[in-house]
Amino acid sequence: MRPNEYFDLFKVVFQDFQVFDVTIGDNIAAAVKYNHEQMKNAISDQSLREWIAALPQHEDTLVGMYTENNLQPSGGQKQQIAIARANFKNGIYQILDEPSSKLDPIQEVAVFSKIAALSNKLPSLFITHRVGVVGLANTIIVLKKGKIVGVGTKEDLLRSSAYFRKIWDSQASLYH
Repeated sequence: MRPNEYFDLFKVVFQDFQVFDVTIGDNIAAAVKYNHEQMKNAISDQSLREWIAALPQHEDTLVGMYTENNLQPSGGQKQQIAIARANFKNGIYQILDEPSSKLDPIQEVAVFSKIAALSNKLPSLFITHRVGVVGLANTIIVLKKGKIVGVGTKEDLLRSSAYFRKIWDSQASLYH
């Protein structure tokens, strides 16, 4: 298998990503020719759809500091563009590295519900430090200093892994 064929298997949302000074549509399609229907399918987030619909040229609106409109998407909008970019691909596996790190709590719940729904259709790996969302996973792999220190469901790990329990309790204490 050639490298490009290998890369085409994956839909990936990186924690650090770039939104380029091109149109919204070109940012989402990432240099692939597209039609309106493909773009509509890629933009699954309602708030992103509404934001794009309100723009002067919709997905043909230029993004960037040196554009006519000086359009600078917020951190959350940029993250939604990155998620739409991954949705645009026809990959059969999905990898999400902190996919909600720039979203507000309401958008985060919406994103994780979509991830959960998509994970029922595609094998998925999501990387997070937010233990509150690990319950979405069928299997959790806990890492400490690059080494696997636990594998199981949330309930299994709460019983069997002192390290996972410590992480869980430290974050849970913020919400009590």
